[in-house]
Amino acid sequence: MDERYIVIGTSQATLECIRALLDSKKSIVGLFSLPKEKLPNNSIGLSYCQKEYGIPYFEVEDLNSASSEETIAKLNLDYIISTWPKIISKKIISIPKKLIGTHPTPLPFNKGRHPLHWMIVLGIPNSVVTFFEMD
Repeated sequence: MDERYIVIGTSQATLECIRALLDSKKSIVGLFSLPKEKLPNNSIGLSYCQKEYGIPYFEVEDLNSASSEETIAKLNLDYIISTWPKIISKKIISIPKKLIGTHPTPLPFNKGRHPLHWMIVLGIPNSVVTFFEMD
């Protein structure tokens, strides 16, 4: 059976993760994002991915809510790929075999909120994306 993925996020990085999974012929069974009116300024709308890529799309105001947890659990997934800008509950983290998170700096450097803003303030011209397993 093919491995089943969901992607959680609100940004261009989220879209790049989706494209990489699709290029690798992975099965994406859900995309979770915020409603348009709740998106932070550095976010992009991802609802078009449902029509363009055939990925079931879910808008959630609170990813850690009981209804979000129930929806995610019903997708019978193996992996979550997350670019989510908020803390994810242990209940959500425990649903898949693995949850892979991302951070736009080489951790532990510049961990926390607004890491890219701080890179600009500190005069650092380049960064990398860190992928890490959440447990």
